[in-house]
Amino acid sequence: MTENWRLAETAEGIIAWVNEVLSDQLNGGFYASQDADYSLDDDGDYFTWTLDEVRAVLSPDESSVAELYYDVEPHGEMHHNPAKNVLWIARDFDEITKTTKTDLDTAVKLLLQAM
Repeated sequence: MTENWRLAETAEGIIAWVNEVLSDQLNGGFYASQDADYSLDDDGDYFTWTLDEVRAVLSPDESSVAELYYDVEPHGEMHHNPAKNVLWIARDFDEITKTTKTDLDTAVKLLLQAM
């Protein structure tokens, strides 16, 4: 057990993902991997987002925090579609609160709502 909420949240998220995606709940057992492609022409797009896609599904406040946290920009990392962003934790909440001029509780709440 940890008192660090971020570590606890990460561990719980990993366990939930393994149970949901990497395990066969009906027949038992675990899958060996998950492919990021949903078709032969996809090249990983299933797990990527454009800035427009993020802004289309989130409120402006949620999007402003998520864009900073996950480094979602107009130009992403996918070679075949430069608008696609691979989500990764790019900034800590200290930097996000300064940039968005919000307090820590508000920034965390907005990011959790965005998930």
